[in-house]
Amino acid sequence: MNNWKRIKKIVPYQWRHAFTSWRLSLGKGKTYDEIERYVDRKFYAVNKRHIDWDAPQSYMEKISVDKIYNLDPLKTRLTDKLLVQDWIKEKIGEKYLIPIYGVYDRFSDVDINALPERFVIKCNHDAGNVTIVDDKRDLTPKKLRYLQKHYDDYVLKLDFSLFGFEMHYRPIRPKLLIQKHMGSNLNDYKFLCFNGKPYYVWVDADRFIEHRRNIYNMNWELQPFTWAFPNIEGPCEKPACFEEMVQVASKLSEGIPQVRVDLFCVDNRVYFGEMTFTCGNGLELLNPVEWDYKVGALW
Repeated sequence: MNNWKRIKKIVPYQWRHAFTSWRLSLGKGKTYDEIERYVDRKFYAVNKRHIDWDAPQSYMEKISVDKIYNLDPLKTRLTDKLLVQDWIKEKIGEKYLIPIYGVYDRFSDVDINALPERFVIKCNHDAGNVTIVDDKRDLTPKKLRYLQKHYDDYVLKLDFSLFGFEMHYRPIRPKLLIQKHMGSNLNDYKFLCFNGKPYYVWVDADRFIEHRRNIYNMNWELQPFTWAFPNIEGPCEKPACFEEMVQVASKLSEGIPQVRVDLFCVDNRVYFGEMTFTCGNGLELLNPVEWDYKVGALW
């Protein structure tokens, strides 16, 4: 167990916020040489090799270089979960968007009574801080106080770029979004695209229990490599709207050298999830390692 996992296990939650803020403060003011050394240490811990900063060849190496030095404003716009909404409307139409009930500067501005029974809380400027509300009657005063403190005093003040030096996150102005609840146990389908062409799609299962992942090509054929997690046990059914999802991913990735397009299939309808330029922050293991280079060659 690494130090961070140990701290998460034994330290009270409110203290972890302060500890995380301290961790992030270590990233402030670093030079590019210092950032490279930090990222390379993290990369080596996973891959047991160093990054070739001058001529990266593998996919994860290219992610590591790109996240620091490619400051294309389009990356920021499409990563921002709020700004990307207008871009989706222009590219493929509003019907693919999950409805948003409200956008707020603070959780304390949210009128819970005006919301439907089920909804999802997330922010536009980070990853992972999502609250799924299956029944708002379960939001006791104590839970609401916790959510207010969590979002207002912590998440909405984060500079997410300092977690792993994904620098395109830095210009995003933090906002809180309340979205429609699209159902329980949803599978999202993550399409890895290069210059408008999807090459791979993966499906995750048991994400919060024993995380597993299958990688498929566009013919829904299981690929002979794993990506950070072992394969799902048993068959994984091809979604009914797979062909439409391929078309949507192709359209959204046009003119973009590399991007992951995440989509949902709900009641035979395709919905947009998000666009990601830094899969796994460049710190995931492809096994066998030759596939890291094969995927990297597509970029």
